[in-house]
Amino acid sequence: MPSVCSNKGGPGTIFPMPCSSYILAFPIGKRIQPRIQFSLSGIFQNHSQGLFLKALQDAFSIRLNRHGEQKNISASVSTKITDTFTGYVMNKPKDMEVLRSGILEHYNISGLPKTMRTGCPTGTGDAAEGKSLPIIGFLNREGGRRVDNYQEIIDAVRDRFDKPAAEGVSFQNLTVDYKASFDGASFLDQISYMAGVDFLIGPHGAQLTSIPFLPACGGLLEFFPKGYLAHKFFGTLAAASNHSHFYMYTGKDKTKEVKHFMRSMSSRSKARRRHIEADPSLVVEVVELFIQKWQKCCEQTSLS
Repeated sequence: MPSVCSNKGGPGTIFPMPCSSYILAFPIGKRIQPRIQFSLSGIFQNHSQGLFLKALQDAFSIRLNRHGEQKNISASVSTKITDTFTGYVMNKPKDMEVLRSGILEHYNISGLPKTMRTGCPTGTGDAAEGKSLPIIGFLNREGGRRVDNYQEIIDAVRDRFDKPAAEGVSFQNLTVDYKASFDGASFLDQISYMAGVDFLIGPHGAQLTSIPFLPACGGLLEFFPKGYLAHKFFGTLAAASNHSHFYMYTGKDKTKEVKHFMRSMSSRSKARRRHIEADPSLVVEVVELFIQKWQKCCEQTSLS
């Protein structure tokens, strides 16, 4: 049976799930932080790393080498990476927010019309009353781990939110922005897309390396194919960015199948190449849960 898991980003912050169908994805706390910290440049390892480092240097007037050596900014920490807790964490809780806002402002991305729709709503009580909704993005892949039934998922989400919610709150006119892949997209194209959606849906893969550029109170739903699961990788990056993270394993027996296909590199590669079909009804549940978290986060942000 497919499983859906979630955690809300932020060091030491764990949000319990409201029902048994949801389980905690990856709690990040001080106890394990020293084991999962590594250089900030690793965010774009194997994917636009040079452009990412140049953006950092341009935006903050700093010098960074390819090992993430810290110069004039306290956002880079390098420690030993272990297979058990490989992941991301920032040196200070607000470091990723400074990084995100600095780069977006440097390239004037935060001023583009598309990105002005995203982020928390303005005006007293808007988030709590459901008068404004997050923008949903669906970022797919070409080749391995492509979500084949993406249109069915998008239609299910739109159908759900074209009707009044059970509590009597209207969620009409929810926007879903679909992108087939990031193939050929520049660094600026990628972070512009991320800055233009509040909640990202899509398969596990390198295209998720730019999720730190989702707006404040943003989130990610990550799909995994049968036999492959690496939810801690981008789960910790989402947490380091103070974003919600959900993952959906689309096989039947997570423990048995992952153990079987992760036994060798060849079987692991086979599992990673599988296409994905996700349960649209479960995706709708996650979107509903995210909207609740998003509204609560925005309300708390407006009061802080």
